[in-house]
Amino acid sequence: MKDLSFFDNIKLYVGFAKSRIAQIEQGRIKLNAVLNGHHPAAEAYTEPPDDGVTAITPSGSECVEGGPPDDESMTSSGPPSSPPANQSGNPAGSQYEQEYLFFLSEMDSELHDVVETQGVQAADDSGRLAYYFPNYWFINGRNAPDTMAEAGVPRLPTQPYNALPKTHPGDRVLMRVVGGGHDMHPFHHHGQHARVIAVDGFPLSSTTPFDLSHEVFTIQSLPGQTVDAILRWTGKGLGWDIYGHKPGDGSACTPTGPEHLDATTHESCDDHLKPLPVVLPEALALTNGPFYSGSPFLGKVGLMPPGDGGLNPNAGYTYMWHSHSEKEITNFDVFPGGMMTMLIIEPPFTPIP
Repeated sequence: MKDLSFFDNIKLYVGFAKSRIAQIEQGRIKLNAVLNGHHPAAEAYTEPPDDGVTAITPSGSECVEGGPPDDESMTSSGPPSSPPANQSGNPAGSQYEQEYLFFLSEMDSELHDVVETQGVQAADDSGRLAYYFPNYWFINGRNAPDTMAEAGVPRLPTQPYNALPKTHPGDRVLMRVVGGGHDMHPFHHHGQHARVIAVDGFPLSSTTPFDLSHEVFTIQSLPGQTVDAILRWTGKGLGWDIYGHKPGDGSACTPTGPEHLDATTHESCDDHLKPLPVVLPEALALTNGPFYSGSPFLGKVGLMPPGDGGLNPNAGYTYMWHSHSEKEITNFDVFPGGMMTMLIIEPPFTPIP
């Protein structure tokens, strides 16, 4: 990027997972977009009083595995640490049951290979910085399918954070989306619209808290931007009983509130006892995905051929969350991969860590 006067100098270091640090000298903003087990990224979030919104803030200095130490003036962007469990100070509309981080970034592996094999100066002299072209895309420092592995797995020692959101029907999920790279990423969340309640650390409010919020089906994540959004899935309006209840089975649904949801299961009572409106194919005529439980009903399993399924032990509903720039759901042109994960709607009372 020599031709860009805003960047006086850019240094790229390579860590174990080839994470990126972009360090801009001479008083410019210094952005460290590393998600690394040896970096204090988890301290990069300071919750503003009362608002509880996401902002990219300094997190100190520390040596990054595989690269030189940061200088004292380096600041970093990274995942928010968990805010206090007490949400009594949160404005109306920002309460939630689950919270998940989606730190979005990308990597140009050719540029990183030059730095790794020849050093920073060689990359600078090559002019390669002028046509930065990513071919790997990350959520929380991981590519799919590793985004769906457990947090802290030993095989990913420098990528400790996963990105597998889970919720129950009727619960509210706080999505903290951080643009940690150079590019914009259209982060598309299947299953339900999300209501954006804050951008860049500022609540979308005026005289009434969050009355400037708005619903989206894709969060247009910009470089350096943070977005807080609330997603709530109920299954209302699907047109069938999501639990597979049948007349005479003794099940009951007691409608409460304007949505007519059962207070315990959050089932839509408008759809209670409604049968599935389609005839399912025979089991041997299907190719089952790893998240299929063998049943179209929440919390129920069905018979499947040996080796099918297995990634959905509680028989939840799963929805893909991914970049809507299709090349970004590949790993160096290999699909599936990249900036992709799943949302799992777990049955009521299923523990969610």
